[in-house]
Amino acid sequence: MLSKEISESVLTIGNRSDKPDGGIAQVLYSYSQHVYPVFHHVVNFKQGGSFYKILITLWSLIQTFFCLLINRKIKIVHIHTAAENSFKRNTIFVHLAHAMGKKVVLHIHSGRFNEYYERNKRQTDKVFAKCASIVVLTQGFKAFYEQKGCRNVTVINNIIEHPEFRDVKHQDKAIHYLYLGVITKTKGIYDLLEVIVRHKEEFRDRLVLHVGGNKEVNTLVNIIKENDIEDIVKFEGWVSGSKKIDLLNLCEVFILPSYTEGLPISILEAQSYGHFVVATNVGGIPEIVNETNGMLFPPQDKERLYQILKTLDADRSILHTRNTIKESSKYYFSEYISVQLENLYNSLLSV
Repeated sequence: MLSKEISESVLTIGNRSDKPDGGIAQVLYSYSQHVYPVFHHVVNFKQGGSFYKILITLWSLIQTFFCLLINRKIKIVHIHTAAENSFKRNTIFVHLAHAMGKKVVLHIHSGRFNEYYERNKRQTDKVFAKCASIVVLTQGFKAFYEQKGCRNVTVINNIIEHPEFRDVKHQDKAIHYLYLGVITKTKGIYDLLEVIVRHKEEFRDRLVLHVGGNKEVNTLVNIIKENDIEDIVKFEGWVSGSKKIDLLNLCEVFILPSYTEGLPISILEAQSYGHFVVATNVGGIPEIVNETNGMLFPPQDKERLYQILKTLDADRSILHTRNTIKESSKYYFSEYISVQLENLYNSLLSV
């Protein structure tokens, strides 16, 4: 954990941390449980209708103002953001914290932020200029912003929980795949289902896909039923807690065919359990998935995805690298992240 003194000097702004229902929320939950002994946190976003989101933003601005006004110990405001509307909303908090004389850390979680930056460079640079540090998830993202002239760019790894190993095994001879994420087109889940539907007789009894997620649930369930693949694709609902741990212990391969990503926590979690990873070569994924621990393919390349599934079925010895894969996860546990954050905060407090 961080030292109590440093922890008390930081105000975190971002998604809710009590209910990890997305990537940033999961990070903040882990921070609150394992990194910050004192977690000063203002929630400026919750899922809901437009009017509700506006109320949350207004109330969080009031909270932030009075917190910074009253709590003299706070020197750093650490703001967690995605792209698009998330960044526009968080821009207000950057200006407020900077105006009140605080060191601003802007933590970018979205793999699509590079594209947003290219479209809105002038406005984004004005926001960046008010930040003492821009935090990104990978060395590749760091190089991108430094090439654009951004200064004080720091890499902080995404954080994951330590794995909890259980004696959970399947009784069939199929390879069990796990997908965890929202159910939308851009996550590539429909591409994966299309490949399975096209080759369902080939994959039947050879492959089982467990899908955990939310959003377009009805669409997913209808595809499964209409194409008679209930025995191949198992919809698990939104999984968390004990059920998520059971699935991570049950499956051998984690699969994420996304069109865009930053550095997916889901992949990092899967690797901590020793999972071989099949994913697209987008965002920061190529920095953590290589030929020793997984296979990558271009987004929307359904033929290449099919060939990968065939290859793994034909030669299952490829999957026998669990201990090597687990070893790489140590850089994403709380002990390592605490050191990274403490170094960042100390550098800002010493100036």
